[in-house]
Amino acid sequence: MLKKVVLILTSLLGSGTLVPGQGSISEIEKMLGSDDFEIRREAMETLWKEGKISLEVLERLSRGSDPEIKARALSLHRKLLLGLSPDTPQEIMDLLDRYFAASVNGKVSLFNSLKSSRQYGLMLRLRSIEKDERVLEKMDETVAEVLPKVQLSLLRGGDLEQAKELLLLNHDYRSLIAYAGLCDHLGQLDGEIGRLRQLDDEQSKARYLACLRVKGDPAILRAEAARLGDDHAVMVASLAMGDVGPLFEYLGEEGSLSLVEGYYLDWIRAEKTGDENRMERRLASIRHHVTDSSESFEAKSSLLKMGMLDEVLRGYANDFVDESRYFFLLGQDRDIEALRLIGLEEAVLKDEWIKGVYARTLERFRVEGDVEPYFEFFYAASFFESRGMVDEAAKCIENYFDAAREAKDSRMYDWYQRSFSFAPRASLVALDREVKKFDVELEVLLSSIYGESDGVEWLKVKLLDKADNRSSLEVLQLVASFYGEPLVSVDVFEGVEKRFREESLAEQDPEVGLKHLLDFANNRGEGSDILLYCRLLKEAEFGLNPLFEAEHFANLESYEEASKLYAASNYLQSPSATPSMVYRAGVVLNKTGDPLGEAYLKKGILLSQGAADNLGYFAKHHFRAGEYEKSREFYRAALLRKERVDLGDDSNLGSIIEGALSGAIQERNWSFAVALSELESWALKQASDVYLIRGRFQVLFCRGMLAAEKGQMEEALSNLRKAHSLIPRDGVLADDFFPALREAGLVKLHDELFERSAELLRENVRFFSRDHNAKNTFGWLASRANRCLDEAEGYLKMSLEVRPLSEAYLDTMAEIYFAKGDREKAVEWSDRAANRDSSDSQLRQQNRRFRNDPFPLK
Repeated sequence: MLKKVVLILTSLLGSGTLVPGQGSISEIEKMLGSDDFEIRREAMETLWKEGKISLEVLERLSRGSDPEIKARALSLHRKLLLGLSPDTPQEIMDLLDRYFAASVNGKVSLFNSLKSSRQYGLMLRLRSIEKDERVLEKMDETVAEVLPKVQLSLLRGGDLEQAKELLLLNHDYRSLIAYAGLCDHLGQLDGEIGRLRQLDDEQSKARYLACLRVKGDPAILRAEAARLGDDHAVMVASLAMGDVGPLFEYLGEEGSLSLVEGYYLDWIRAEKTGDENRMERRLASIRHHVTDSSESFEAKSSLLKMGMLDEVLRGYANDFVDESRYFFLLGQDRDIEALRLIGLEEAVLKDEWIKGVYARTLERFRVEGDVEPYFEFFYAASFFESRGMVDEAAKCIENYFDAAREAKDSRMYDWYQRSFSFAPRASLVALDREVKKFDVELEVLLSSIYGESDGVEWLKVKLLDKADNRSSLEVLQLVASFYGEPLVSVDVFEGVEKRFREESLAEQDPEVGLKHLLDFANNRGEGSDILLYCRLLKEAEFGLNPLFEAEHFANLESYEEASKLYAASNYLQSPSATPSMVYRAGVVLNKTGDPLGEAYLKKGILLSQGAADNLGYFAKHHFRAGEYEKSREFYRAALLRKERVDLGDDSNLGSIIEGALSGAIQERNWSFAVALSELESWALKQASDVYLIRGRFQVLFCRGMLAAEKGQMEEALSNLRKAHSLIPRDGVLADDFFPALREAGLVKLHDELFERSAELLRENVRFFSRDHNAKNTFGWLASRANRCLDEAEGYLKMSLEVRPLSEAYLDTMAEIYFAKGDREKAVEWSDRAANRDSSDSQLRQQNRRFRNDPFPLK
């Protein structure tokens, strides 16, 4: 191994291969001990040039009895171990001389200076011979940073065998997986698995299990990991096989959970075994901690993850701020309860309520210090605007501004900007009042909301042209429309945009205006507009990133155009191109049969170094391209390669689990879906209350479907009813719940639960007659349940009158027509939805479904 280290890493120093000299070993040995200094110096030079044979000689000479020969042999041995040669730059030689004479801190400093000069190979060799643990600890931190860069450099350069040997020098988990991935790429994985299985040292065992993770057979991995005592590999493999038990068992025994987390975990384990007495004891313990200020948040979250929704709201509501309860009720579409929580019995603004809230808000503003004011007016404004009551919402915001002004609060522009985030349409009406009645400068106001970017400044100049004589409200609405959904009529907005486009093209420097218009279109996500401005910029002979354009062609499934741009891109060959970018290009090029596609796919995998996070990105690329089975394969592979699945704060793990769970539900792999949903629900810690409840819904839904698949109908019906009862108004029910029930033949249960949801949503529509979102939610549930389609279509027509370009509403209308069996209209509406947000992979999935899939079951 020592000789291999020298040979492998010498090239990284930039020195040539060491060439053997001429003299025999015995002669050189005599020369080293000569009384003549010149002879001794010549002997050292000769030995230095001996290459690999010198290591053998020097190892023997350094163990001899002659002190001078021993000292010189040790010096030469160190030089050869470090890959040095007579051609090594003198500054490197001097640095190493200082290194071996330095203190701990001095060694660390000199080691880091090698990083600055990109002497990565020398760093690794120096680390391999260092003995001081204090120095090694700091070295390892630096190596963890630079080794991936060295490895990528070798992979990009095609030095695969050298890269493989380099990975043998490191035994951290990332390097083990990278090594296994490289063996797989080289077609050597099976042979390496066979070789490593025969070895007994701990490093070989770890490398063996990494190779099994990459091989991808969870049953073999679990058996071998259990044999070798790797708990984390057992947990990962078990999860991939639909068994979350080993993970929960490990968490219960590992000892790092908080008290409440421990109670909640024990409740989960008791539920899985049907131990109701234990469940009650753990529930009582968690209830006790709800009133404990240090544990109350965690206890409340645990109750929600257990599905104790009404208990949290009813029994412990006073222990939590109204803000949390308010948003939770809104997230559950319990709109009438949310309205009452802010003091209104009906959807009508009353003077008495306004006066009361105004007094509380004013009092809060007058508290000394930087105190967060009450936002009751803003909450009410958001509520009213979301239900089509813009005038009422504007009145709430105006009263908030008046209270701040009366209190002489210095943060008015902060409140202007904050109001827009709560209720954009209503806030613009209220802000227009500030301009007209209180002499607020319109330009300053726009900058406070949108910042002072070049694009905003350009737009202000265009819209504030006095010749147009636009009102301040129209200017405010048009600026907002350029950034998102139009807040003026579609015809007005498109007319203004067309005029600005034509004016830009007529200017001496059209690039400025066109680039701003492209940025605005990109912010809106409107695919056809993005490509329009790309084309105009190219026609005007201005530079444009071809990968940006290629990505948007691919988003719209214009694969021929996207492939031409990807194939012509030099950037994908550069060191800056990430594995994800290269792989995305490969997926698109493969769509057109370009052989470069397969090459890029292989290159992306090679550069990914087998890392789970990269495989998760690859899974998303396949999903975006409609290659759903391939996407599921990559999510499963990514899961097997995660070092640990017990870390709830790992965002990349969360993304992989989410993708794998979605895929498992789509292919109706219910055992896998149950395990993933249980892990996902457990891992939710900082999520909103709505997501905590949805996590529990997902667990019960998947358990119910698995029980139905096994013919355990009593358990199936119980779990499915419980799942539905948690979120009876939630549009999430439409995604998979209702379609899966019909597919499983549970039509009677399906109709019972749908009618319950439908009536609750009708109640919202009756109470809030202008609530376009409630009408859309009804339409979405009805279309996916394939029930009440005429009623749903009528509601959607009303919603689209208010928001004609809402991609969500357009997609719901497409779903209604698809359920009715009208493919042509479904595709027409879906095309409009997908174009509104061309990067949304879910909308694109819907579009493919409407084009290609059979009509839904009745």
